[in-house]
Parts: sequence; C-alpha cells; structure tokens
Amino acid sequence: MQFGIRRSQQQGRWTTGNAPYGYDIKDKFLIKNDIESKIVEKIFNLYYYEGHGTGKIRRYLNENDILSKRKKKWSQIVICDILKNPIYTCKQVLHKRQHIDVNRRISKAVPEEEHIITIREELRIISDELFALTQLEKQKRMNIFGQINIQLQKSVNDDGEIELSKKRVLARSNTRHSNSLLYSNVLYCGNCGSALKRKKRRASKRVDGTKKELGYDWSCAINDMYGKSRCAYRNSIIEEDLNAFVIKKINQKNLQNDLDNYIHTYLDNKDTDKQIAILQNSLTDIQLSIDTNFRLLTKSIIKDEEYQQRNDNLQLDKKIII
Repeated sequence: MQFGIRRSQQQGRWTTGNAPYGYDIKDKFLIKNDIESKIVEKIFNLYYYEGHGTGKIRRYLNENDILSKRKKKWSQIVICDILKNPIYTCKQVLHKRQHIDVNRRISKAVPEEEHIITIREELRIISDELFALTQLEKQKRMNIFGQINIQLQKSVNDDGEIELSKKRVLARSNTRHSNSLLYSNVLYCGNCGSALKRKKRRASKRVDGTKKELGYDWSCAINDMYGKSRCAYRNSIIEEDLNAFVIKKINQKNLQNDLDNYIHTYLDNKDTDKQIAILQNSLTDIQLSIDTNFRLLTKSIIKDEEYQQRNDNLQLDKKIII
C-alpha cells in the first residue's frame, strides 16, 4: 500500500486529504481555484507589501465575508500556514510524514531529503521572489516580537488518569522593544553586553521631611541583580541627561528643514498642506476602489479578466501619486 501511495505522489497526484486553500482536486490532481487564488495573492501582498500582521489580515478577510476552505471564519494559524506553504510557488511537497500505526494514528516525520517534490508550473500563484521575501519578513518579525509555541501540559483527571492538553505560549524575543519605555532594548552595557535597566533613583529628604523625587536612571541589569561578581561596572546614566542628549542630536540633524525642502522641491507649491491633503484623499479613494474591486471578484459579481484590468489601472494610478 505504501508503495502505491509513493508512486502516485511521484506522478504528481494529491494524496494527503483536502486540497490547500487556492486549489481544488480533480481526478486526484490539484487544479487552481480562480477565486481562491486571488485571495491567496491578496494575503501575501497584505503581509509583505502592506506590512499587515496575520491578525489584521484575519480581520480583513472576516470583515469582508470571505470564508476559509471549510466555509468558516479565518484564524491566524490558517493564514500562517498559507504564508509558509511552498505549494503556491508550484512546488508540490509530499511524503513529509509517514504512518507507523494507522489505528492509533501514530506517524513520524520523514527526513527532508526523502520528501517527494513535484514541480507543476500550472499551480503557481506566487512568484519565487515574493515567497522568499515573505519568509525573510516572517523571520524578521519573529526575531523582534517572538513566536507562539505549543506546549503539552500534563494533568490528572478525576479517575486518576494522566491527560495531555495543549497550551499556546508566547516565546518573547530577546530583542523585543517595549511600547511603554523609549529606551528598552536600545541601551546596552559596554562591559558585559546586557540591556540597561530603568530604575527609580533614591529620593532625598528635605529639611521639612518631604522627599525630593530624582527621577530615573538606566544602568546595567546584570550589575544591578548580581553585583560586581558578574559585571564590574554599573554604567549608569540619568534619564534626563539621556533625553537631553537625544534631543540635541535630533536638532543637529535639522530634520524639519530637510522635510520642508523635500516637500517644496517635489511639490513646488506654497500651499503644501493643502496639496498633501489632496494627495492623501486621492490615495484613500484609490485604496477603497481596490478593496471594492476585490470584493466584487470574491462575490463572483465580476469575472477574473475584468478584475485584473481594473486592478492594473488602479495600481497604476496609485503608483503615479506615490
């Protein structure tokens, strides 16, 4: 039986159950679904070119009444699976897992060199370049924000039996930036390399018994926790002095003058605020037209050729303004 399945996979047949989103199954082969393939393109474009996260893409699809393959609302996990699936670059990868015990549903991962890969150009939805850039972007965001890991937790039920349950845990990245503190994970100790820690300075007492607040300073977190045995230097800097230094550097750059010169050079209009507002309104109108055109396609109100022609014209108008 295993030999027959392997042979079918080598011939390009789809043997792993339901078709991925963007495709249908006909005579045991994958074929492109014209409407779903456009939505796959939209997902990749929103993620890489528009900078949306999987949560924002999920909300966009659900708010526009676009259903998943199972005719349900979208989840972030499904979108993540789409973004990392090489099938959209015409690379059909099968035999990634092998059943050991069918009755107990036990399987094992197959080494990558034993995967069965079939190239079928007619299945292409995404270019190789966009797919590769998307994987780099996913890795970049994971390094900044962390990733969701699934952990197995053991518990004992009322009968004394051990049960396994899955729990989603966010693994934070070491380079994640804080939204509340400006200098978090930006300042590092020059001696041990650890991040500087924000700490409230000890208040001094006045003659009348009240305390004078001295603000905050940033110092080596390792030195603060373990003392000189782990890092010999505190490397402390007062936050007010740090703010003054940053403001001074910004003023030296004279960014506002550079921005004004750029606007006047390229717009050549004294009433720049009004001109910018007009351009922003035009971009908003074009984006609304793009979204409306996409919804018309997903509702089968317009055909694929008409959608493509409209979309090309709108994207050209958008590029001219930008």
